[in-house]
This record gives sequence, C-alpha cells and structure tokens, in this order.
Amino acid sequence: MHTLDELVQHFLRFPGIGPRQARRFAMHLLTEDESANESLANLIRSLKTTVRPCVHCGRYVSYRTREDLCSICTDTHRDQSTLMVVERDTDVTAIERARTYRGKYFVFGGTVPLLADENAGKKVRASALKALLAQNLETVHEIILAFSANPDGDNTARYIETLLKEFQEQNPELTLTHLGRGLSTGSELEYADPDTISFALQNRK
Repeated sequence: MHTLDELVQHFLRFPGIGPRQARRFAMHLLTEDESANESLANLIRSLKTTVRPCVHCGRYVSYRTREDLCSICTDTHRDQSTLMVVERDTDVTAIERARTYRGKYFVFGGTVPLLADENAGKKVRASALKALLAQNLETVHEIILAFSANPDGDNTARYIETLLKEFQEQNPELTLTHLGRGLSTGSELEYADPDTISFALQNRK
C-alpha cells in the first residue's frame, strides 16, 4: 500500500472521521515542514507514557498530577454525594462546559451494546464502578446515568441499574437517575450544547 494511502487508513480509524477528512489530514501533513511533523510524531510516541487514567474516575490525566488523581477528584468543593457515570472522557468535558453539575464523575469506558455477549462487563469498567461505590456507599446518595440517547446508551444504563442493585439494597437512600430527554433521540452527549445538557440535568428522573 502507498504510504499516503496507509496514512489515510490510519486516520479513518479515528472516531467520526470519514474518507474525505482522512485524506485531507494526510495531505496537510505533506505541506508541513519536517520539524512540525517530527514534533507531532514525538507527541504521539510519548502519549502512552505521559498520560494515564485517574485512579478514581478514569479521566485521562498527566503523569505530573499529584497522587494520580484528576483535578475534579481532588476538588474538595465539589458535591461528594452525587456521582455521574458517563461513557467517555469527552462527555465529562461537554458536561463541564454547561457549568451546571458540581458533583463527581466516573468514566465507564464504553457502552454495553444491545447484542452484547456475556463478557461485555469486562470490556468496560464495571468492576471499578462497583469497587468505587463500595468504598463510598455512605457518601454517595445519587448516581446519574448520563449516556447518549441511543439504543446502546439506554442498554448501558439498564446494565448499570442491574449491576448496582445490590448497593441500593444495602442503602435504600441511594437513587439512580437518568438525564431528562433534553437530548434528542439518537444524539451523543459529547456533541450536545451547554443549554441542552443543563436542561437534561435539571429534568433528570
């Protein structure tokens, strides 16, 4: 395969990138000078060694962060009684832009598809969520399931409800809520505007 075509194929693996965008990215790199491309290559090479998940919530943080925790998990002014479970790190960014939510987060690391096999829980951070809640059962009073308004998002919410049923039995005051349908059906949380997210949060149930 031609080097240019091979690069296009790599860009096609990026989320939301189609053939035209992938080729545009590859062609752009041909117009960059050698130092710019070398700098980009070095950043990509160092990514896995300089960034890692927060040990509590799963958001990506720099290795320089103290105690391996992200800025949200170390913020003592945030509401410790509310935990929002999201699919991915970029969903946290979208929700923070809305400036409505002041609780903590947990990044689930993906969704559980409708036709998932019995190993679906191993592909997401199901065990980590249970462990976190077991440690904070007396502190956390509400868990907000904030997934995209599509079949996989809805199925993931149902999966987590079943997963956490034992904790609700231990603590009857623990409630599980869902974002209100300010999000239109089929939309992804990551791309929702701040007003839509604020409405969905205010109307959660």
